[in-house]
This record gives sequence, C-alpha cells and structure tokens, in this order.
Amino acid sequence: MVAAFQPTHFTGFGGFAPFGLQGVFEAIPMASIAFAFFGFRQGIELAGETSNPGRNIPRAAGPRSVTTSFPARARPRRAASVRSPRPPPVLGVGWLAVLLYVDAIISPGDTGLIYTGVSARLSYGMGRNRNAPAALAKVNNNGVPWLSLLLAFVIGCLFFLPFPGWQQLVEFVTNTTVLSFGMGPLVLIVMRSQLPDTARPFRLKGAWVIAFLALWSSNLIVYWTGWDTNWKMFAAILIGFVLLGAQRTFAKRTTPALDLRHDWWLLVWFAGLAVISYLGPYPAVSKGVGNLGVTAFGVGVGLCAMLTAIVVRRRMAAAD
Repeated sequence: MVAAFQPTHFTGFGGFAPFGLQGVFEAIPMASIAFAFFGFRQGIELAGETSNPGRNIPRAAGPRSVTTSFPARARPRRAASVRSPRPPPVLGVGWLAVLLYVDAIISPGDTGLIYTGVSARLSYGMGRNRNAPAALAKVNNNGVPWLSLLLAFVIGCLFFLPFPGWQQLVEFVTNTTVLSFGMGPLVLIVMRSQLPDTARPFRLKGAWVIAFLALWSSNLIVYWTGWDTNWKMFAAILIGFVLLGAQRTFAKRTTPALDLRHDWWLLVWFAGLAVISYLGPYPAVSKGVGNLGVTAFGVGVGLCAMLTAIVVRRRMAAAD
C-alpha cells in the first residue's frame, strides 16, 4: 500500500460493483474470497488444548486484504476471474518480490500441516464420541492421534480424484467447510438455552442474533457456489450417512443411540439447501449440472433466510 497506493481502484473499472450486487456475492465462493478467511478456524478448533482460551481465541483471527495495490492491468473481466498480478516488479519493490515468492513456498506447507492436524483432531473427536471406530481416538506417546492422521492423509489424496483443477477443489472445500460452520451457531444457541449458568472463559455477546446471521451466511455461500459444486457436496454427505449407518450396524454395542426425534431437523436443513441450490441460477456462466435456474438472486436470498429461521426454530424446539 505504501509503494503503490491507487485510490482510483475504488471508483475505476466501472465504479463500485460494475457487475451489480449479484456479482459481489458471486465472488465470495467463486473467487476464493471465503477460502481466504478460513485461517481463523484452526485456532478455534484447537482451543480446547490452550490454557487460556479467553485470551487466546480473540488473538487467533486476523484477516487482511489488499485492494489499492493491484496494477491496473490486473483488472478482472468478471468477479469470478480475479487473478493474482505479478506485483513486486510493477511496484518497484524488488525485495518484496523475493519475500512473497519465499512465502508462496512456505505458507502452503505451513497451511498443509495445520489443516492435517486439525482434520486428524476431527476424526479423533468422532472416535471419542463413538460415532466412528474407537481406534481413531488412539494417541501415541506424544499425544498424536496417529490413525486419524493417516486417515486424513488418505482422504486428502482421494479428494484430488474428482476435481480436474485447483479452482474446482477450492470451491468444493469452501462449500463443505462453510456448511460445517453452520453447526457452530446451532450448538451455541442450544448450549445457551440448556446450560445458561455454565462458566465460560470466552463469552460471545449478542449470540442469538449472531447465530442466526452466521447460519444464514453459511447457507448463502453454499447457495452462491452453484449446483455443479453443490451436488458433489450433497453426494459426499449422503456417503457420510451411509458410513454412519454401517458404523451403527457393525458396532451396536459401542455406538450411542441416535435420537431421531431431536435430529430430524438436520435432514430438513440439508434437503432444503439442496432444493434451493437446484432451483437457483448458479452457475450463471458455466455449463452446470442440471440446475433449473428458476429463482432470481433476491428470491434465493429470501429462501435461505426462511430455511435458516426454520432450522433455528426446530433446533431450539428439539433441544427443549
């Protein structure tokens, strides 16, 4: 920003939102904007292993962005076609070029290690909760869930098979991750209702409002991603239910009972989101995989809000 601050970027190229409000929101999943903000989650998912979550959780997130430093020739034609420019030589800051290229090598490796560790902790938690084989919860002398670590590696490799390129993989990972974020607001409001007096090292103010907005945002990002990616995600979810059924069938004695009377809202959420995506206009500029495109941008946003309200209400009723 110091070397090449260009405030005209806020007004040039057709002004603010040259492709309309719809183009702004299309870019959130398609241009990897949502993916760029995922760095906050690892500190939260591993918060149970910190000695002072009340102090350390707020420190774990620190997003940043650069808007005014893009060279004019890097201007995108569409919101979904943003490409990284070759900034350092253009800006005249040679040392920054070296720093950025070094970071381009180190950062992916660092990110890979963190994501692998967090993914292993997820299956480790499922093993402890008996929703997956108990072996996944085994740890070695250093406290590492090594079987879960191997599982994360194998599943990660398999993810390369159905996606021909990085962009398609990012869209899928963004979708599934954002959908998993939707669980957090629901758990939050249920715990506030059922355990109101529990001591909490970190307490979120305005939780009820934030919970609704957070779940609505998750649903919208999935909706904007488009049906050609969403159908793969819902297929993966269906496979997950099959694996859960197999786990319950072959490990009846060690698997906790499912309470469908309290859990059916989950099927309503997934099915409703799939229908809204199937009816929606996305993908707008690609071949797509059978989406009908019968609902406009605003209609889809409203339907996501209605689905969010229904899911929150039913989840609260199930908790009571």
